[in-house]
Amino acid sequence: NTAYQMDSVSGDAIIEVNYENHPVKGKLHIVKQGEVLDGFKEDFAYQVENLSGAVFEVYAAEDIYTADFQKDDEGNRILEYASGALVATLTTDENGEAVLKDLPLGAYKVVEITAPNGFVLNEAEQKVTFTYVNQNTPVIEQTATFENDRQKVEISVVKLDAETKAKVAGAVFGLYAKEDILAHGEVIVKADTLLGETVSGEDGKAVFALDLPFGDYYVKELVAPAGYVSSDEVLEITAAYQGQDVDVVYLSTEFQ
Repeated sequence: NTAYQMDSVSGDAIIEVNYENHPVKGKLHIVKQGEVLDGFKEDFAYQVENLSGAVFEVYAAEDIYTADFQKDDEGNRILEYASGALVATLTTDENGEAVLKDLPLGAYKVVEITAPNGFVLNEAEQKVTFTYVNQNTPVIEQTATFENDRQKVEISVVKLDAETKAKVAGAVFGLYAKEDILAHGEVIVKADTLLGETVSGEDGKAVFALDLPFGDYYVKELVAPAGYVSSDEVLEITAAYQGQDVDVVYLSTEFQ
């Protein structure tokens, strides 16, 4: 049932069979990871999970040519991507992954341009290279994993003499959760829970040594320094994300 031609001289049947060769391609996997709030026991605990919403740009790290070695009218190999050319922009999905398929073999660099909400931008670019293996490997796969630092929160109080404004040591302060704190949809800290205590030093400053997540808190004086009357004043503090270029959110307030 195959169409054929007859050789005019010999009378032999001529059957033409076509074979196609497909160029080997690269497949890039980008994985984004970072610390996510997991629990609380004396301090907040975090675990590394994949993160959605990170935006990456993929560039050619060298001149990348077509696989067929074809040349243009001037005798030069045909370029797919010139070195430094933007190849694609990708965003990690709900699984913290992004995939780029059908890449010509060659070297690429991956750069993060937008960090997920609550995280610091990872400025370290990664280079991936797709190299021919053999005729039985049609797709070369590479993975670039990026981990982002979580934006940290530091809350401190400065104790002052209400009259002289001098800094006072020896005041004990407590930090409380203003509202329920959740992790993975479950309450791990109930509102009004005392999270930790700290004491003002000679500079009047008291820093809470807790690895705090974003949220609403309040500070109360638990013990006044010798010679002072404790105040019932409550200082409310909100810790919120301040952008991908900020490593630590410093929040300080005065207590007189």
